[in-house]
Amino acid sequence: MKIAYLVHPISCVRKLHEPRTADFTGELNEFIKRRLKQENLVLFIPDTIDEKRIEKEKIGEDSYQYIPKLSNSWALPFRDKWLFVPIAPDLQEANPLNPNEFKYQSAGEETKYMISSMLKLLETKINSQINSRDLSLVEFSKFLLVYRPYYCGTSPSGVEKEMDYNYELKTKYSSQKNRKVIMISATEDIGKLNIETFFRGVNKIVLDEKTKEELKALRENWLYDSKRNKEFYDKSWNAEEIIKSVEDILPEPNNYGFHKEYVNSSKSETFKPLPLY
Repeated sequence: MKIAYLVHPISCVRKLHEPRTADFTGELNEFIKRRLKQENLVLFIPDTIDEKRIEKEKIGEDSYQYIPKLSNSWALPFRDKWLFVPIAPDLQEANPLNPNEFKYQSAGEETKYMISSMLKLLETKINSQINSRDLSLVEFSKFLLVYRPYYCGTSPSGVEKEMDYNYELKTKYSSQKNRKVIMISATEDIGKLNIETFFRGVNKIVLDEKTKEELKALRENWLYDSKRNKEFYDKSWNAEEIIKSVEDILPEPNNYGFHKEYVNSSKSETFKPLPLY
């Protein structure tokens, strides 16, 4: 019996604007359905629990106000397949974050702040539980099936943590030495990863918010430009064009001077994906 644990980006996908979130979940679900047709395969899919569904609104650069409302659930491949007795119909519409239907919108700011603080604490507790549960599922599995880890152009911490733990088990215990990782990726995802890496280097020298927003817009444009994406995947970009595109945005006097490794196509080590073993 083959027992696998499915690993894929979650948090960053939730933050994407539609229809990109739906594109990813739809493609993932088709992938899951095909895998489950294989004989003698048990696939752990952590999204089926989906317990961290607390709505929140951004109110600052790195701050959020939590709202007693369930956020959208993760789209699953088999919504009609229950492993347990379904919740009673009259309870399925209940809001567990606000079971008494408190009039949140008309509450004062102090009350909203107090509710937000409690929900943030709840999210922290849930995160801790998720981490413990997911690592336990990694232990129970024989290999990891890692699906498009760079879809958002980043290397998600959750994906890295699960792969690192799998590698730790493999190297620490002789009985676990046959553990494997199978990664399914796409060239466009590697292109996104390289674009994000490039802009992280540029953003280190930018201080004013106006320039940051302009760079963010340029980055978004490049991420979903198929031609630019391909250039960053196979390192076929025009260095002078890349530099000029960014320097046109940077405020005067522009004394930055790009490091060659950011645009030198011979430097393959510049963009380093997750290790695969």
